[in-house]
Amino acid sequence: MNKTRILRPAIILSLTLASATALAASVILQHPGAKCVTADDGPALTVRNYGQAYNDSDEWVTAICPVERPLSPTHKHFSGKVFVSGGDPENPVCCRAISKNALGAVKKADWSCNVWADGGADPDVLNPSGLTDPYTYSAFAFECTMPPDSRIKSYRSNFSE
Repeated sequence: MNKTRILRPAIILSLTLASATALAASVILQHPGAKCVTADDGPALTVRNYGQAYNDSDEWVTAICPVERPLSPTHKHFSGKVFVSGGDPENPVCCRAISKNALGAVKKADWSCNVWADGGADPDVLNPSGLTDPYTYSAFAFECTMPPDSRIKSYRSNFSE
């Protein structure tokens, strides 16, 4: 029997398993800004064009943007990106990663805010610090402070092992 015929299926199976393992190592999801809600009793966000959440009020708004998480104890590192617009250097849009478990323990990462041309970063993409929460019953979200006339276009969650 030809060794190539025997080895080829074994090689294909090995590559398939390696790919599946690599895919399982990280789960990335894109969410519309329209999933964000106003925290507490602040002014409501307005959902308009393409599922984006707008702060049309004359006040600052704190928005909570929930994310879905795989039910896996190995996916415990949460990070992502928030795509925003509006604000200015004195009144930037800022976001951070947060989690809360069923027992009430809260974790909050550092804030990430718009940086403008003089800071050298793209003002429309925020990269909040990640956090680690190993409990499968924890809820995760991005918390954002939004000045008047700003919006959350969309946001991306990334869970990894």
